[in-house]
Amino acid sequence: MTKDVVYEQHGTGIKYLVRTFTDSVPLEIVKGMKSTMHILSGNGWHMRELGYMPIELKQGYGYLMKGNLEKGESELVVRIQLT
Repeated sequence: MTKDVVYEQHGTGIKYLVRTFTDSVPLEIVKGMKSTMHILSGNGWHMRELGYMPIELKQGYGYLMKGNLEKGESELVVRIQLT
């Protein structure tokens, strides 16, 4: 399950989507969304691209959205810039 909230960066007009994941899901990039997600919080989550070993997602880092998310120990909260 995912929960989405849209915010606007103060004074800039730049919009961000803050998405909260609670389960393993395939990552989808929709029109109007940048392809990079920034990890705001979450422990033990991994991203796995077909044919590759999973990558552990770390708070404070940005990752290209590709493959599937594998559930960790807590909710995963990411920020995605909208265009």
